[in-house]
Amino acid sequence: MNIIDTVAGCSEVPEFSADIDGDGFLDVATDVGGGGYTARVIRGGPNAGRKCERILNVPYAPVEEGTNVNTCLFWRSSSAGFRLMQTEVKENRSWVVIYDVGFRHEGNTITTTFTPIDSLTGKGFGGPSHCALATDTLLKKDWLLMFRFDADINQNVLERFDATEGMFSPTGERVTGTEFYQPWVGGYSLGTQRPVIGFHATNIGTVYTYLDDLAHPFAWWNAAQSGVQPVSGRVAINDQTGDGIPDLVMAGGVTNGTVILLTLDSTASSVADNNDPQTQVSARMFGTTLEVVTTQPVMISAQLVTTDGRMFPTLPPTHGSAGVNRFDLTSAIDALPKGAYHVRVLIGEELSTVNFVR
Repeated sequence: MNIIDTVAGCSEVPEFSADIDGDGFLDVATDVGGGGYTARVIRGGPNAGRKCERILNVPYAPVEEGTNVNTCLFWRSSSAGFRLMQTEVKENRSWVVIYDVGFRHEGNTITTTFTPIDSLTGKGFGGPSHCALATDTLLKKDWLLMFRFDADINQNVLERFDATEGMFSPTGERVTGTEFYQPWVGGYSLGTQRPVIGFHATNIGTVYTYLDDLAHPFAWWNAAQSGVQPVSGRVAINDQTGDGIPDLVMAGGVTNGTVILLTLDSTASSVADNNDPQTQVSARMFGTTLEVVTTQPVMISAQLVTTDGRMFPTLPPTHGSAGVNRFDLTSAIDALPKGAYHVRVLIGEELSTVNFVR
């Protein structure tokens, strides 16, 4: 491969690529939410100039004088064009506003246009690190996730909106009892049938959920002792372990750069069953160890059930703490004949069933 151009010192972190300026060539959006502007775009194509001449600065949407602005999201919509979400604060009033963003060519000059579509009160909203926009490329939907403090219930709430048409259209999904900080939008990159997002949950670590089921994580990972804390980047890659499932590469660390490879553990079944959006529970087996994750202290018990319905008490009612709880079931399991079982785990009032082979 030959280097045809270098853009250095005038752009930072790349976010996504698309034909942003409408000239038929792919561009790269960088520095979304950077200092004093919405984003910087590295223009592609033979007419974009050389080196830093390629940079197109996308400004903030115009606001009233005295208004403080912060870009939260800049994305290519699944329905039409490009959109921007920014916070606008003036005196004691705060708003979150979605704009349509257009690019108009006038000779060699590109002018950015903004059309406001919808707004929402910004009270209780923590800003760019507490939101995410995930485009479902199959359903042609723009899912907007916002983590805000709801004064009516005196709790933080993770809420999902349908922003496909540029509106804050509630989906009815509201989750409490979790955190939502610097989320990772994985989409379909992990080979799942529904798009995935990862985000931080208190006392658990990073949890991975489907975008349309935020209350029930199907996997989790804790960065402690991994060597990549704090995490500086992650990306899904083709299967490296032979299980047919894409894997996840993470990089980070404080002193020496560390890169690790993560794969979904196919030997550890996990089922989350909960109709109450205010709590999250999950259970899985690692060998003969039962692992239960819950967001609040609860009583935990378990029994093994054979495929023909015979039941064997395995774990008596035990106090479980918020976070990760592990129980060694070796003695109870070793006393049973080999075969297929279901592990029924009662977590508070929620029942989770885990498949297990002795």
